[in-house]
Amino acid sequence: MQKRYEVAKQVARAAGKLALEHLNAMKAGQLDVEVKGLQDFVTHADRDVESFIKRELSAHFPEDGYWGEESGRLQGSNGLTWVIDPIDGTANFIRAIDQWGISIALVSKDHIELGLIHDPMRDSLYHCQRTKGAMQNDMPMASLAQADSRPADALILIGQSRRIAFDVYLNALQYLQDNEIEHRRFGSAALGLAQVAQGLVDAYFEADLNPWDCLAGLLLIEECGGLLVSGQQMLKDLKNCPVAAGKACLQKDLQHLVQISGS
Repeated sequence: MQKRYEVAKQVARAAGKLALEHLNAMKAGQLDVEVKGLQDFVTHADRDVESFIKRELSAHFPEDGYWGEESGRLQGSNGLTWVIDPIDGTANFIRAIDQWGISIALVSKDHIELGLIHDPMRDSLYHCQRTKGAMQNDMPMASLAQADSRPADALILIGQSRRIAFDVYLNALQYLQDNEIEHRRFGSAALGLAQVAQGLVDAYFEADLNPWDCLAGLLLIEECGGLLVSGQQMLKDLKNCPVAAGKACLQKDLQHLVQISGS
């Protein structure tokens, strides 16, 4: 597992450099954007970065499986699967808004083994190996397990999926408003989860997320001593579900948000 971890860190950083090259090409008017659905975009950058990640990892670990947002799932022979989102926050990326990132997770049957999220705009790589703590640019990340009570200035990042009725999103906002919890919506679940792990914000909630958006971030939060209220059940079938994670002092609030989602 250690070799996979070291290779994945190198690949994540190189993938970030490639994404930045595409970003510069986009600014010069040289990047095509395809609309997959309402507010759902894909670019040549997404496909190129994902192909690069898969190519580099498979060169070292040909027996592993792969599941990428853009290319689908390829079964491996050893029970390990790399789950990849080449650019999480494509809508931000195509507008040159700096809230997007690269997410790579390695999962086994029962666990998220590795989690890496690269923020190329800030040259920040969040990474972790199960049970061994989380790092930011190879420096240990601080523990999230210190706060016993909800801070007066609690701040939750929230996402909104069009796969879920809009009333669910509105009800979540109403709950946060009624309970004096601030919220922000930045448009990248992967980067948002990394920011929770870093302690910049207190929690993340979204009523429906894909595995490639969140598995790496969930392991990061867990390795920083945070609480996973919902999301870890994805490992059973790698299907979408609500994601709620953050500081343990927000457990009741996160549980209520998951209930609002209907799960």
